[in-house]
Amino acid sequence: RWSRGLGDVYKRQLLPTAAADNRCFWEAVDRVFGKGRKPRSLNGFRHVTDIGILRQWGEQQLGRTPTADEVEAVQVHFLAGLKHVLDTRPETYRPRRGLVEWLQRHSADPDTRLALATGGWARTARFKLEVSGLSSFDLPMATCDDGLERTTIMRRAFARLANDLPSNPREESICYFGDGLWDLLSCNELGWRFFGIADGPGAERLRNAGATRISPDFIAIDA
Repeated sequence: RWSRGLGDVYKRQLLPTAAADNRCFWEAVDRVFGKGRKPRSLNGFRHVTDIGILRQWGEQQLGRTPTADEVEAVQVHFLAGLKHVLDTRPETYRPRRGLVEWLQRHSADPDTRLALATGGWARTARFKLEVSGLSSFDLPMATCDDGLERTTIMRRAFARLANDLPSNPREESICYFGDGLWDLLSCNELGWRFFGIADGPGAERLRNAGATRISPDFIAIDA
């Protein structure tokens, strides 16, 4: 049976927070560094993780890598922005359709193991898991606090399952759920199975890049 890993809390497959995340992230950057040019797309970044985006933005806009204190300040303002979203638009943190039931079903499956791999920072990821109720599943998690590259984060999430696995599965037996091209490319690099959780243009981009398993939500995945 596959060891199924849930990909990237920062993006949309677990919670519909992409727009709020993007706005709050760049508002936090503006607060720390002053108004600066925002990128049009995340596809231009070498590493689509919070720390990877911030570092590359700093190199391009500041001519240097942000300091540890500046990174900390961005995280603090980012989290404050997400908390404001909770106060004004709590529906933003409602889990994607069918996700809770899917987690309940597979958490009880003795042949399946679940972990979270997110390109976000740990503090913002934990906040979103808590307010959405998904923290109740108590899944092992790796974040960009564990590594700059997405593949590093994915490997770390898998490693945190290692002591709980009934055997040592091959890399190709792992299934990773994601919605970005960077998720698909990372899976191709690692030799993991990829399942896209996306619809509309996002699904089309994944399909054009070679993804064959795509669902708009968690309702139809098992089928």
